Parts: sequence; C-alpha cells; structure tokens
Amino acid sequence: MDMWHIGLVLTKCFINATCCYGMNHISNCILRYCSDLFLADVQDAWKGKHVHVLLSKIGAYKLFFWDIMNVRPNSELESEVINAYLLLLVNKRNQISVEKVSYIDSFAMTNLWNGKSQRLKINPVEYKLIVGIVNEHKHWKLAAIMPGAKRSLLVDPLGESQMDIKKCLESTRAFMRKKGCNVSRWTCGTVPHPRQQDSTSCGVFALKVCI
Repeated sequence: MDMWHIGLVLTKCFINATCCYGMNHISNCILRYCSDLFLADVQDAWKGKHVHVLLSKIGAYKLFFWDIMNVRPNSELESEVINAYLLLLVNKRNQISVEKVSYIDSFAMTNLWNGKSQRLKINPVEYKLIVGIVNEHKHWKLAAIMPGAKRSLLVDPLGESQMDIKKCLESTRAFMRKKGCNVSRWTCGTVPHPRQQDSTSCGVFALKVCI
C-alpha cells in the first residue's frame, strides 16, 4: 500500500464523516473508500495481523498495520496517524491558499503544552495559522495559534474548562515569546463545536475541526 492510497483513505474518511458520528462511522467510511487493491490489507490490519509490517510513509511518519488497526471501530487514533493526517491537511490547504498554515506534531505540541522547551524550526510570523494536537491523559485536543491575531484557540472534544483555556494561553504565549514575538495582549478562547458522544473519537474530532 503506497503513500497515495493511505492518504486517500485517511483524507476521504475524515472529510466525509461528520463530527456527530464516532469511530464506527469513520471505520465504515474507510471500507467504503478502500479499493479492492488494498481492501484486504485494511481488513487484515483490523484483525490484528502483520502488526509490524510497514504500509506507508507520509513525510516523516511511518504507518504500520498496527496504526491502521487503530482506526477500526471502538479504537483510539494513535499519534502516527494523527500526525500523518495533519501533514496531509496542511499540504492540501497550502496548495489552495495564499495564507499559509503550518503544524506542530503531537509529540512537540504535547511537550509545549506541558511547558517543556521545544527547539522547533518554525518562524510563526510566516503563518496565518499553526495547529497542533495535544495528548493529555490519553485524550486528544486541538490547540491552534494565530500569530497575526495574537490569539490561541483550544478545542476539546469533551468541552473546554477554564483551567485548560488558561493553560493553552500560557503555553502558546510562552512559545511565541521564545520565538521573539510580541505577546502583549495575547488571548485564548474556543469556538462552538459538537462534542464527542463516545470514549474513543477524540482524535477524529480534533482533526475534523483543525483546518
């Protein structure tokens, strides 16, 4: 299974699934868009076969059978799938928009969220939007930075607490300050969004609203 096929599956299944559904619907979308060429590979992955076999590489992210297994019903998305899909989203957006966006992968974004210093090769002022998915207590949430607006956004599929909005403000502002940006009057908020109705769809929700 090559990068194009994996990208097609990931992109179509998320774009065509609305947030009100869960992983069961996402999984059905995957099967619907799989061609006969590699449907057997997806089905084998969902059965737990060949878990250590490499299926594809998208940018720096390697997708094994094990990663595809975790898009089956009642499973939680793992970081490699999330980061690969983020990369596809960003690349697609930048192909059609003059206002560029970028992303911080889930490993670095989670460290940033937890106040750990990150040496990221990114100049924030070059982008209208920078997105990242945070993992906290095995739960995925979206953090977005809008450098020009001096604003951050937090989207938690289970709902945002004031404590988490404050944490998002502090962590993203600290990141921007370290990058030499003026962070006076920096704000953080959220936007209206549906909430997940199960215990496994947080990664899908975070990806669905990120761009």
